[in-house]
Amino acid sequence: MAGLSPDIDLNISNTTTEIETSKTYNLDFSTGRIIGNIEEIKAIEQFIEKAIITAREVFLIYDTNYGSDISDILSVGGSESYLGAELTRVITEALEYDERITEVRDFSFNFQFDEGYVTFTVDTIFGEIKGVTL
Repeated sequence: MAGLSPDIDLNISNTTTEIETSKTYNLDFSTGRIIGNIEEIKAIEQFIEKAIITAREVFLIYDTNYGSDISDILSVGGSESYLGAELTRVITEALEYDERITEVRDFSFNFQFDEGYVTFTVDTIFGEIKGVTL
């Protein structure tokens, strides 16, 4: 290449990717206040709740991969088997976006009248989070 000194090494193949710290603000969803800091499993538990309740591609502060389409699925409705399959898909997509999450699995559903509950397990780099219920 013209203009480059022969002493410059352009080999960048030895770079590594590090996962950023999981330390974040502790959000109290009921009051809308920040109450200190959390990290590791607690930070991921908060991410799970926030990612699922945040609508995807609505808020400019987040990139298009952050959040979920859960409200779209629930507004359309459908049979229990359809809702179960779609909720599994959108929850998994919302959570696997985070590099600290390695797997979302073991979904179970409980539909009652016009309410429904989903429970699942999340495997993370810090350990397993069992019984996440929405």
